[in-house]
Amino acid sequence: MEAAWGPAGARPPALRYGAPRVPVAVSGWRRSAGGSQPTSVPPWRAAANAQGITLRQEQPLKAPRRTHFTPCRASRRRAINHDEHHAQPHGSRWVLATDHKDVVTLYLLFSLTMLMTGGVLALGICAELFQPGLQLFNPEFYHQLVTIRRLLLQVCRNLCRSSKACANAALHERAPALPARADHRQVLFKAMRDYLVFVRAGRNSLHPEMLADDPDRNWDCCINGWEAPPGSTARDFGVESFYSGALNKFEAFDAMFGGSMADMPYRYVMMIDDDLRFTPGDVSRFFELCESHCLFLCQPAIGLGSNANHLINIRNPVCEIRQVNFVEVMAPCFSREALQVLLQTFRLTRCTWGIDYAWSSLLDGQSKISIVDAVPMDHTKPMDRAEGPFYRRLRSMGIEPDEELAAVHRNFPPWGEMRTLPQGHRYARAVRGRDCEGLVAWMEQRKIDAHLARGGTIAPQRPVSSGLATAPMAANAERFPQATGL
Repeated sequence: MEAAWGPAGARPPALRYGAPRVPVAVSGWRRSAGGSQPTSVPPWRAAANAQGITLRQEQPLKAPRRTHFTPCRASRRRAINHDEHHAQPHGSRWVLATDHKDVVTLYLLFSLTMLMTGGVLALGICAELFQPGLQLFNPEFYHQLVTIRRLLLQVCRNLCRSSKACANAALHERAPALPARADHRQVLFKAMRDYLVFVRAGRNSLHPEMLADDPDRNWDCCINGWEAPPGSTARDFGVESFYSGALNKFEAFDAMFGGSMADMPYRYVMMIDDDLRFTPGDVSRFFELCESHCLFLCQPAIGLGSNANHLINIRNPVCEIRQVNFVEVMAPCFSREALQVLLQTFRLTRCTWGIDYAWSSLLDGQSKISIVDAVPMDHTKPMDRAEGPFYRRLRSMGIEPDEELAAVHRNFPPWGEMRTLPQGHRYARAVRGRDCEGLVAWMEQRKIDAHLARGGTIAPQRPVSSGLATAPMAANAERFPQATGL
């Protein structure tokens, strides 16, 4: 019987680079296209065995490596569409361009043309102004030249912004969707901006208004959808990332980012409820204020005439940034450093009550908590503990918010009443140069009247009882070691 390389007694020749990969004979078996067939032992191996010489067992070569691949249906469809796109006449391709790469190329070419034209006009203006008197242009043409140059530079600037937005859209559209995991995490995540808005969103969430009202936003948006249809992804919501698990937004954020805080790409993260409405562009302006004033932990103020939960969070128009000792869980904004300190508190309670009390206890006396009065927000729904869907869900799970809040009071040291600090504020321009500290204190006493006069509501106030906090600071120093070193 013949082996794979010829006669049974022939030794396999040495393979050379480029030689075709074909099956080789092994002791007793041969790999071939028709399946495995028995073969005889070559005489040279039989002789070696008779003399007691152990030879290395020859291994069959792997199947020939495929030099081509069979694309999936979606890949073939994309390739066909791409070929059809480039099969258009050369002029029609650029005039009727819909591909992101072509659109960005057109934006960049036109903006560069405008930039060069504006540079030439700038040289003409400089030549005219080089010496006093009329040099090259008459006054009317000179004024027209200045106007045209300004217009061209503005067009160039807007085109550059549009090309950047188009490139970001192409990156987001072509990013691969990751498969759903066991904890219902579905993330399409690539940080493209410096700040993040993390929204706990239901069916009637107001976050689409925020996205539509701020096309040039400086923040990414992550949705924690608690009423989202099964299988929802970030593309369904038009945002950068999506997560469908957890009972509240703090648990969801901890599940997404808790294990990689050292690699957190965002400098500030604001975690908001879905019933908050902002003036167009105010969210971006809020992050700019946080960055410029190096705020540690803060929140936007509750607008006058809105639905407030705590008196201290209502806007004080005398201040631009107000130093306080408490921000609530409705819309806290954390710096990267604050997240590293306070992330361990995100799972203190399931109902989120008391988490903000723990922040105030850990940061007591350090002047690291602020309210940005320059950016008010409208809380569109009052707290409905009786019929609210979140509180109904808590009752179905046997979770009592009052008990969880009392547990936080027992385990964290008291920090006093909610109050605006006497100093350290950034005042509004209209009151600078006056007795600003006195105006702040005066407005703090009267803003509740202004709030109610505009139709606002406020939840029943719960005093912070110092008698409930019995655990010493040393007990929590072991649980939250970062807070003691601030």
